[in-house]
Amino acid sequence: MSIASHTSETASSLYTTTSSNTQWGPGAIAGKAILAMGKAIIRGVDYLVILRRISAIKSVIPCSDPGAADSAHSKKFETMFSDLLELSRRGLYPESIQIQAMDILVAQIARGHTHYLRLSLSKWEEHTEMVGFLSEIIAIALFPTGASLLKHS
Repeated sequence: MSIASHTSETASSLYTTTSSNTQWGPGAIAGKAILAMGKAIIRGVDYLVILRRISAIKSVIPCSDPGAADSAHSKKFETMFSDLLELSRRGLYPESIQIQAMDILVAQIARGHTHYLRLSLSKWEEHTEMVGFLSEIIAIALFPTGASLLKHS
């Protein structure tokens, strides 16, 4: 056996080991527990931030379409409707959040003031998301007692 091949075999054995039997120590288990707890805390904080945002939006929507509104006012409402559209997307947020967002959007549509909603929808590039949103709106319009597609999936 040459020195080069011996060095190569030794180097590879120093850096790679294989084992079919992995034993978890207390540090690994504690680390996994801490990671899981951290993820749960982040989800909880995210949920509270979203609920606070929905509450802030509910305080000003439904609203009228703009008259001679300034651009800062318009931008604020565009952002709110973009947030509502995001929160109404299926599978991305808890159902309770989706329903609240949809309720706000449907109330706005029922008033006939859809300027900001149309602006926000026009920025969506993915047509399948728009089809999903419109399907939800149609289901709510056809079954106003709350039989939305969210509850049937």
